[in-house]
Amino acid sequence: MVCPPALGSDGTIYLGSFDGNLHAIGPDGMLKWTFNIVHTVISSPKVSRNGIIYVCSFAQTLHAFMPDGSLKWKNVIGNGLLSSPVIGANGIIHIGSEDHNLYAINPDGTPAWKYVTGGVAHFSPAIGSEGTIYAGSADNYLHAVNPNGH
Repeated sequence: MVCPPALGSDGTIYLGSFDGNLHAIGPDGMLKWTFNIVHTVISSPKVSRNGIIYVCSFAQTLHAFMPDGSLKWKNVIGNGLLSSPVIGANGIIHIGSEDHNLYAINPDGTPAWKYVTGGVAHFSPAIGSEGTIYAGSADNYLHAVNPNGH
């Protein structure tokens, strides 16, 4: 295992591993499914309100999985994803990249917007109760970004 696991609303545990697999383990401890992403899973999985599982791989790819383990979509984003995705109240996925950008991805996998941070943004962003996205960056600033990317 590389990063902390995520817990689904039904008690399923999702965890990525160094060998490039995403695993789903039922609350009874039995393996439900495994999906081979090929590249090391580098982020903690995040589970949306509707049960979609989001996880990043070392190949700067954000993956979206259905609860049954089928791949919904994948999207190459930025250059070096080292943070875990964060899901906003509107379902938009936010993730920082080594290419100095904070990315917002729509639930269907299409880009929503990107915000230039001025430095490597490889820490997971946080979202405030009013929707502001907070992202730390190697430019020594904490960036507060509106939900529309400004």
